[in-house]
Amino acid sequence: IYNFLKNEYYPLLTNIAKSQIQKGNYKNGGLAWGNTFATMLKAEENSSFNGDIALLSVSDWYKASNDEGCTGSSNDWYTPPKTHGDYKCGLNNYLYKDYKWWLITPYINDMHSVMAVYEDGSISSPNATAYDYVRPSLYLKSNISLFGEGTLSNPYIMS
Repeated sequence: IYNFLKNEYYPLLTNIAKSQIQKGNYKNGGLAWGNTFATMLKAEENSSFNGDIALLSVSDWYKASNDEGCTGSSNDWYTPPKTHGDYKCGLNNYLYKDYKWWLITPYINDMHSVMAVYEDGSISSPNATAYDYVRPSLYLKSNISLFGEGTLSNPYIMS
């Protein structure tokens, strides 16, 4: 996926867009189920790379949620819900989409699996050979200004 993002997706960005992007440190340390939330997210820091573009990490996904269970130190943040679509951190998350998409974070107990966000807002570790969506992530320069409201009728415009 990184080769696609770097060699096919990134070159298609306009020169103006590229001038607003800075290299960033993308954490891609592997995670294992069964640890506390804090332990899992700390494990992402065990590996990283510096680049122009990548995918979001598991910690990026959870930090985008306003659910209280996403910041705790217990295991209950990934406990299956009582009803479909009721996962903590999933539906009260501005990154939520109702399709499955890849994260950058590998699953440490299986070299063929990578973390993904599912249609119901849950996180799991499917086989990396599956065909799913990607959502590129990048770092913007600190001198970027945003105008607009971030809505369909008045989207953000960067300058």
